[in-house]
Amino acid sequence: MSGDEVLLESRSMRAALSGRIEVLERVKPLDTQPNGLHLLTDDVAAYFEVSPQVIQALVFDHRTEIESYGYQLLSGQRLASFKTSSGIQSRARQLALFNRRTVLQVAMLLRGSDIARQVREQLLDLEAAARFFPVDNPFRGLPQAVDGSVAELAATALRGVVGTTVIPLLNALLEQSNLQEVTLAELSWQLARVEQAALGEAAASAQRGLRLLRYTDEETEEGAGAPGSDERE
Repeated sequence: MSGDEVLLESRSMRAALSGRIEVLERVKPLDTQPNGLHLLTDDVAAYFEVSPQVIQALVFDHRTEIESYGYQLLSGQRLASFKTSSGIQSRARQLALFNRRTVLQVAMLLRGSDIARQVREQLLDLEAAARFFPVDNPFRGLPQAVDGSVAELAATALRGVVGTTVIPLLNALLEQSNLQEVTLAELSWQLARVEQAALGEAAASAQRGLRLLRYTDEETEEGAGAPGSDERE
């Protein structure tokens, strides 16, 4: 059985890859609703280049699994509140909402769509790469003598990134969650965008600190070895 077939058939494998929502945009731009978080059935169908009826049938067959990743069918007061807060225009009495994780689940379940097949290929490539290439440690190999100073500099850089980027982002997302029922998956996706920036800034600060410490050591050695440095006036 091919990897693609295993992904189509194995719920546990789909669960293991359910957080890799970045592959959706790699295959094709994802057009969300104005709130930037949700898609309607027609949006999902357009992404996968199939009819809305195909998406509806897939949701019917796998409702429990897809709901566990954030799929919602709104009606009544919940629908009215959502329309007001999100700006989505619809006269429907019920509205199916997908987030990026549910779209990814559709990709891992949908047969007969070339876009879905490409998404599965991307997922399988990522899974294979993760097996053989460990995550690099940007601080590996630094001299023991400067570990403490470099760690302090890196921590300072991370605190700066958290204060200027992560905290404002969290505040904005929490405000949205009160209005639009943002899921934990959506919060994770948003925060993942700043993770690399934080790590990159920490590594850069560590390297700058290392260069500064080396320069200071060299200046000290040169001063100690200069003629007359030990003579008293």
